[in-house]
Amino acid sequence: MRYQETVQNLPLAIQRLRRRAGHQTQRAAIRSIQRKTGVRVTPTRYSDWEKGRCVPSLRSILAFLTGMGLGLRDLQDELDRIVGLPVAADAQPAPPSPPPAEEPAEDDSAALKRRLALLEERLAAVERRPPEDS
Repeated sequence: MRYQETVQNLPLAIQRLRRRAGHQTQRAAIRSIQRKTGVRVTPTRYSDWEKGRCVPSLRSILAFLTGMGLGLRDLQDELDRIVGLPVAADAQPAPPSPPPAEEPAEDDSAALKRRLALLEERLAAVERRPPEDS
């Protein structure tokens, strides 16, 4: 993503991330930032971020993300969504893989071998029988 495109889409990304974090108002987001990071953000400054009147510094972006309980990956994913790029977090989860086939336990294996031996003996006995007269 190009720098200009990122700067252009940053205000919308900030709005969406704020809402995703559960803060319906800018004031609630500001309180969360201050409580979780100690960074003081004025309502005017925060409003400027969401309206695109200024670009927040990296320090401010990190304070915002921390205050929302998010990380840089969340910001990048939101910027990608805005421009229509695929986001790994949005992918459908893969269907669960079937459980691995269990190999018969040692006892089961021995029992199967005994049954096979019995069947082979019966088959041999049937083959040795003289043909019946009809």
